[in-house]
Amino acid sequence: RAIERGETSLDEVIDIECFDGSRKVISSSALPLHDEEGAVAGAVVIAKDITEQVRADAEIRRLEREFHSLAENLPDIVSRFDSELRRVYVNPEIEKSTGMSRQTLLGKTYAELGVPDKEVEIWTNALRRVFFTGEPEVFEFEFTTKGGVVRYYHTRAVPECDASGKVASVLTIARDISTLKGAEAVLRESEERLHGITSNVPGMVFQCCRRAGDEELQFTYISNGAKWLLGLDAAAILRNGCAFTGFIVSDDERSFHDSMAQSQEELSFWNWEGRIVTADGETRWINLRATPPPPRRKYMHVGWRCDQYYRKQDQRGKARRFKKHAARAFRAS
Repeated sequence: RAIERGETSLDEVIDIECFDGSRKVISSSALPLHDEEGAVAGAVVIAKDITEQVRADAEIRRLEREFHSLAENLPDIVSRFDSELRRVYVNPEIEKSTGMSRQTLLGKTYAELGVPDKEVEIWTNALRRVFFTGEPEVFEFEFTTKGGVVRYYHTRAVPECDASGKVASVLTIARDISTLKGAEAVLRESEERLHGITSNVPGMVFQCCRRAGDEELQFTYISNGAKWLLGLDAAAILRNGCAFTGFIVSDDERSFHDSMAQSQEELSFWNWEGRIVTADGETRWINLRATPPPPRRKYMHVGWRCDQYYRKQDQRGKARRFKKHAARAFRAS
């Protein structure tokens, strides 16, 4: 056309078959040359092999289609942000989760959405760090829907780099963890309630385990009654179960371990009574009771240790009074 019509063509893509039977994609440009009278005398043609470029573009389009197919159907909120922190893509889940239209979000930064300042700060700082460091970021935030429901999200932001390695965009995936947060709140409330109960029990409440054939105890919970009963902080017993057994009078230690082994073997209620020597050197009688674990579990469910000192003293007092009265009766007879 450059020679016949004098037309200039730029970057026309032509698919050709080579002599060896392979096919290539060529980008061709042609510029007509004119003589002194203005007639077309020839043409300059530039041809460039762009086969690999075309294949790479096709692969990119394929990956983009796969990305959109995946992102559009994920139950998480998937977004993409450009270097100006504008959201350039978001999947349909955003509308289900927040009640906000996708169109109102696209092309805007978080600061332009009218959301609370705290949420703007969390998102802005996280996105900037990813663009600056090129490293992923993980953060959590809460969002109040149009219906007034507070939802919690766990978000991962990852960099998307161009051919030069520079971060071109940031992809974020936000997962709704409201149910988990609710469960955590219930757990905290239960723990606080348990702590309130055990703090007022006149003794030491515990949970421990013992492997078969091993006399070493591992405590997973100790109430603050350990300080009152033993003169030892609960944290010390949690670190080392031997810290408790070390308080048991040596003459009573064998019965302690034997009774626990029998309870564990027979799955029977554990009820042991013996003496300990507290941190300040005082000898006390204690009563230890615990519910054994069900099969295939190693933890003793619940236990308590009560100070039996006063009961023992009372029993001894009664015994002394009985002997005294008996002696008087004997002398009188």
